[in-house]
Amino acid sequence: MNYRFAAVSLCVVFLASCGGSSSSTDSVVEDTTADSDNNAGSDDNASDGDELSDGTIISSIRCVDESLSVVDAEYDVFLDAPKFNSFTRIQENLSASTQITPEDLAVSTVMASMGLAMLSVGTPASYTNNVCNHSLYLAGECELLGAVVDASLTSGALTGTILFPDTTIIDFTIDSADNSSGSMLYTEAGTDNVQSYEWNRSDSGTENYIYTSNDTDLEFEERADCSGNSVATYKDDGTIEGVSSATWSSPRSGDFTVTFESCRYIENVPTCITAIRP
Repeated sequence: MNYRFAAVSLCVVFLASCGGSSSSTDSVVEDTTADSDNNAGSDDNASDGDELSDGTIISSIRCVDESLSVVDAEYDVFLDAPKFNSFTRIQENLSASTQITPEDLAVSTVMASMGLAMLSVGTPASYTNNVCNHSLYLAGECELLGAVVDASLTSGALTGTILFPDTTIIDFTIDSADNSSGSMLYTEAGTDNVQSYEWNRSDSGTENYIYTSNDTDLEFEERADCSGNSVATYKDDGTIEGVSSATWSSPRSGDFTVTFESCRYIENVPTCITAIRP
């Protein structure tokens, strides 16, 4: 992915991703036919949570969607903080601005990268929710039209492969029935297109996600109070072209702040712009 992709319209990438779509950063998700509710879930009382910009209710004690139970296959790791109204107001202020500053551009670039991470995490979720997970495996229903799905369950961990007719292959591991951790490796036949995904949700509620490919690395951490950090690294033939990062306090609090940093690399030398919002 060329670094200029990070400047794509926020209306397309950032705000569209706030709807919880299971779109992918690449073409992988086109191999599935069902949409995914790729927000994580909890058993908490929804009346105690926070209503986000898309109507989702987030748990009062964990940064997860309350509409799902921990026994659901769709209890996914997901980046929820950008859907808080305190976050979306930053974008609204950018859209309303009549004079764009370099700091505004940095904020826009970083928020687009966060939207890209939200889209990316939907790719493994689309497979673990709709193609093969613990429940589907036990019911003998691990399948995908046009592909061969082979899976096995050992000591609580589900491992398997999805093989497409062109020999493109997806290797996956789901460590537990609540999908709290796992990994996926996508290898496109006849190309050097290899994408890896790793996700984990600790007992404390901290969620981590890592995506790597030939041209883009995405990583985020989101804690139980919805504070966290996100980093996107863009590469060209192994050389870093840019890095977009954000660190934010809990969007539940009145002193919510985000530190955005956008860096361009020329001959391995970074030029960075930092902005703090709101």
